[in-house]
Amino acid sequence: MKKFLTTLAVITLLFSTTSFIKAEEKNPGVGKEREIAGPLKQLPREGMKKAIGIRKKMKQIEIEAIKNDPELQQLQREIVELHKQMRVILDEKLADNEEYQKLKEQLEKMKQEWKGKWQKHKKDKGQDKEKER
Repeated sequence: MKKFLTTLAVITLLFSTTSFIKAEEKNPGVGKEREIAGPLKQLPREGMKKAIGIRKKMKQIEIEAIKNDPELQQLQREIVELHKQMRVILDEKLADNEEYQKLKEQLEKMKQEWKGKWQKHKKDKGQDKEKER
């Protein structure tokens, strides 16, 4: 019963997210209201840093809670598996979508560039350490 309810909750979450996205697509004027009202106020840089720090601490506490709770571990495994299934189905459905495939290709190129830059950076950093010795 617990597994059924958990699965039901995860599926409901996935469908609600999808329906929210669809609703936004059907009502494009909703975003314009925000533009009319003006831009959102920017938080000062210090406030953003503090908020990010708080969120990181909260995430660590969440990770520890999951590690110590078998029920949460099971939920996490189920969510990961459902996400994998969704990814496979999405990839199949979007295989013929030209725009999506072009964007996917652009993203892959960017990742490769970043990977190359990161490896070069690590290599340069390693050489600097050798020179210091």
